[in-house]
Amino acid sequence: MPFNRHSLTRLRWLAFIVFSVMLLQPLAVRAEATPEYKIEAVYLLNIVRFVNWPKNSFAAADSPLVIGVLGENPFDHELEKLFKGKLVGGRTVVVQWMATAADAKSCQVVFIPASEQANLRGHLETLRNAPVLTIGECAEFLDDGGVIRFFVEQNKIRFDINKAQADAEGVQLDSQLLSLANAVRETAGRKGGN
Repeated sequence: MPFNRHSLTRLRWLAFIVFSVMLLQPLAVRAEATPEYKIEAVYLLNIVRFVNWPKNSFAAADSPLVIGVLGENPFDHELEKLFKGKLVGGRTVVVQWMATAADAKSCQVVFIPASEQANLRGHLETLRNAPVLTIGECAEFLDDGGVIRFFVEQNKIRFDINKAQADAEGVQLDSQLLSLANAVRETAGRKGGN
């Protein structure tokens, strides 16, 4: 059966649609959290269960616990999925994406991904003296005043804690959490003035 002009146009449109879908598919896959960030999301869920914040870090007795992700969102929607319907310390959990550290001062937890390394020291300085549990990935995170640093060692996610920095921020870490850390530092980083 010979193709007429109308059939050829329809065939070109169909080929264009199929080609477009094929081009867009890798973008959708890239938008998902990597396995590393899926594991870090689970760590976050478990870590916040072992933390106590001062009462003044919440606006009201029924205020949610807010987890802020500063800058680029490496988790995709993993955090929302994990925390949906769960209570931490009797509070619901809200995950928010923050553009600036100043916006993140109202959070109880702030995750600073490796993509924010160039701004790390400034972010931590902005969050100084706020009762915020800071969690990050950069090698100098604890030195610059962060509290918990995730890192990969032998293909496993591990974490170090700067307990002195947590104490300086008024954030209490349970001894069980401290016992699970790879290392616990007892001296505050630059953010705490040391």
